[in-house]
Amino acid sequence: MAAIHGPATLFTTAGGASWNPQEREMANLLLEYETHINDQDAVSFSRIFTEDAVRMGPNSADQVGREGIRAAQQGAFDAFHFDVSFSIQEVRQNGRWGDGIAFVDAYLTPVSGGSPVHVAFKVLFVFKLTHEGWLISRQMWNSQPPPA
Repeated sequence: MAAIHGPATLFTTAGGASWNPQEREMANLLLEYETHINDQDAVSFSRIFTEDAVRMGPNSADQVGREGIRAAQQGAFDAFHFDVSFSIQEVRQNGRWGDGIAFVDAYLTPVSGGSPVHVAFKVLFVFKLTHEGWLISRQMWNSQPPPA
């Protein structure tokens, strides 16, 4: 399975076939996600989600809606500086819906000082085609190191 890392230059799926234009848009949305996190920009970050989006992380309350996602992410930015790298493993379209899987490797440095903390996640995204284009409708993740 081919993957893309950082600025997208390779667009393939598990079978090696080219992603269609819709899947490419979804993959680029994930790279926007990475950029907004690394830029510590909670407002722009929240805009890549649908109005009724839900983020479901392990051992934490769900983040619901753009404002809930923005507020939760701003709280994280207030506590940590993020250095995040995405590895997109899969993006698939099915009509007005799509899904994607990515590995996220990150270093979180406490704003108050201290050593960076390394975290790794496997993330499932559900995309929805809206009047604003492709947006993230649901996001779920668990702690898992990326493949070697």
